[in-house]
Amino acid sequence: MVIRMKNSEANTVETTETLLELGVDFYFICNLEGIIQRFSRSWSRVLGYSFAELVQQNLLKFVHSDDQQNLISLLEKILVQQNQIFTFENRILQKNGHLRLLSWSAKIANTPGLIFFTAKDITKKYQLEQLLNQERSSTFALVQSLDDVVIEMNDRYEYVHVWASDATKVWQPPAEIVGKTLRDVLGPEKASAFEQSIDLVISTGAPQILEYPDPFVSDRWFSCKISRVRDCHPTEKRVCCLIRDISEKVQLDLQRKKTELALLQGAKLAALGEMAGGIAHEVNNPLTIILLKAEVMRAKILRSESEINHSLMPEIKTIEATCQRIVRIVKGLKAFSRDADLDPMEKTSAVKIIQETLDLCREKLAYHNIKITQKLEPNIYIDCRPTQIGQVLLNLLSNSVDAIRQLHEPWIEIKTEKFDGKMILSLTDSGLGISKEISTRIFEPFFTTKEVGKGTGLGLSISTGIIESHFGKFWLDHEHSNTRFVIELPLAHPHS
Repeated sequence: MVIRMKNSEANTVETTETLLELGVDFYFICNLEGIIQRFSRSWSRVLGYSFAELVQQNLLKFVHSDDQQNLISLLEKILVQQNQIFTFENRILQKNGHLRLLSWSAKIANTPGLIFFTAKDITKKYQLEQLLNQERSSTFALVQSLDDVVIEMNDRYEYVHVWASDATKVWQPPAEIVGKTLRDVLGPEKASAFEQSIDLVISTGAPQILEYPDPFVSDRWFSCKISRVRDCHPTEKRVCCLIRDISEKVQLDLQRKKTELALLQGAKLAALGEMAGGIAHEVNNPLTIILLKAEVMRAKILRSESEINHSLMPEIKTIEATCQRIVRIVKGLKAFSRDADLDPMEKTSAVKIIQETLDLCREKLAYHNIKITQKLEPNIYIDCRPTQIGQVLLNLLSNSVDAIRQLHEPWIEIKTEKFDGKMILSLTDSGLGISKEISTRIFEPFFTTKEVGKGTGLGLSISTGIIESHFGKFWLDHEHSNTRFVIELPLAHPHS
């Protein structure tokens, strides 16, 4: 009977040890002084010590010196809080001098004077975590050294991770953005384009590139490349956004367009000037003859006593006035069709520039029944290149005619006034303004709303350059109920 009991106990111990080794990497039992009483075979095998070298040895002998004090403190707590399971990590010394990192659970046993320990070897896990942390640190340092911004977002448009060396490029501190949505940061209107691109990237897998102005800082542009991040999360889809400041590129492109624009405009003006010179030559000779004949007829009528002849005098005056008007138009056409960039600045009456410009388009205005109203202060003088200011005004008049000629009662008002040492010239027409989408682009080179063949998009961009070269400002008045462009130029110096 005693033999059977001993065999039964031995089987129970062996079964218990086998189950423990299946569930954990190691286990052992020590007394309250930390002396090892029993241990698993794996404990001996991993540490490299024999049974005799381990049994009845103090546990502290196999613990790294930096971790020994923590273990002593833990053993003291176990003795006080006997019903609690304690978990901890420490480093164990192998016989060959290497270290293993273990995760422990410990509890005082029901059997008086014994403490049970179980442990898992987490050395490889720790090494992998260290390697991953190093990779993360390297990646973070690399991203931080770049001027670019890297953002990871999920399919709910939420910021998951943000790496940015310059927080102004993401408009809020990166730590504050994580967890927020695009709409939280940008607002619904500005976020819409990004949301659509993210949806497209997720559905097709093809990267998308957006170029957009900074919504909060003027004259700053960004490029955002959105790419799919595959199999990075079990329950949601994610994208990576690489954001790059392209302000310099945009400015260079704009400067290139302006240069191309100036060259194109110069070529147009050269061709028009050549044509105008030919027209002037062909028209002036017949006009001279007509004027001379009219003068002869006037002289004969004045010498005649016939009432019939005298009744023709108004017709003679009409002929002369019409000829003089043609002369002014041809002269104006020659002036307006040449490149005046090298002309010197001269003190000129604003009224004179406006009247000479109107002479070139009165017939067009009359043909479309457009009423012209002028509210001009008489004594406004500006230092300018008159031809260029006339070109700006002519372009505005031409745009207004194209925009309002189909309206029921089209009208244009030209007004000048003095304000704070400046001349304010406004041209208002009966149009109902320009939409916000178009108004933000109308001053860009080559942008036009006219149908193909009827517009090059040169006018307002060139006009802006001309006014700025005169130290002035040129803008669209968004507050006015009608379409109103405003030119602001410095008044001429009183002694110039």
